[in-house]
Amino acid sequence: MLVSIGNLAVYHQSMTAKHKHRFINRYILSILAIILIAAATYAGLVAWRKYTEAAKPPIKAAAAPEFAFAGTEGWRQGPTNHDSMALFHDEDDGCFVSVQHKTGTIAADKAKRQKANESLTIKPGKTQQLIVQTPAGKQHYDLQQSTIVNPDNTTNPLMGGLETGYLQQGSGFLFFEGHCNKSSQLQSTIPALEAIVFAPN
Repeated sequence: MLVSIGNLAVYHQSMTAKHKHRFINRYILSILAIILIAAATYAGLVAWRKYTEAAKPPIKAAAAPEFAFAGTEGWRQGPTNHDSMALFHDEDDGCFVSVQHKTGTIAADKAKRQKANESLTIKPGKTQQLIVQTPAGKQHYDLQQSTIVNPDNTTNPLMGGLETGYLQQGSGFLFFEGHCNKSSQLQSTIPALEAIVFAPN
C-alpha cells in the first residue's frame, strides 16, 4: 500500500505532538519529584533540629555572688565569683583580703591549713574581734593576726603579714584571710574586712 505524502505529514505531526506531550509530562513529573524530595528533606531537618534542641540540657544561669563589698576608702573589689571575693588595697603595702563560703567543718579546715603551713615559721600576734553583715544581722568573729618569718637567705620571701578568721554559717562556714608585706600593715585591712556583706540568695 502506498502512503501519500499528506498522510505521512499527518502521521509525523501526530507523533511529534505525542512526543511533546510525553516530554512535558516527564518534565512536570521530574519537577514534582524534586519538590517532594526538597520538602521531605526540609521537614527532616526541621524535625532533627527540634529533636536536638529538646535533647540539649537547659543552660543554667550563673549563680549570683554571695558576697558584696559595701566600700571603704582606699580599697577596691577584685575577682568575685559565686562563693568568694577578693579586695585589694590601693597603697603599695601589697595588702589584700579575701572571703570564702566553704563547706565542711572549721576544725577540719584549720587542721588542713596547719598541715600545709607546717614548713613555715609563723608567730601568732594579736587577735581582733571583727563584724560582718549576714542575713542574720551583724555577727562577730575572731581574726588571728600573725607574722610569717622568712629565712635570712631566702630568695623568694613570703609576705610577712598573715591573718585568718572563721565564722560558722549553717552547715558551712565563712573563711576570712588577709595578707600584707609586713605584719605591722595588717591593721589597714580591718575596714575592708568589715565592709564585706554576706548575702546568699
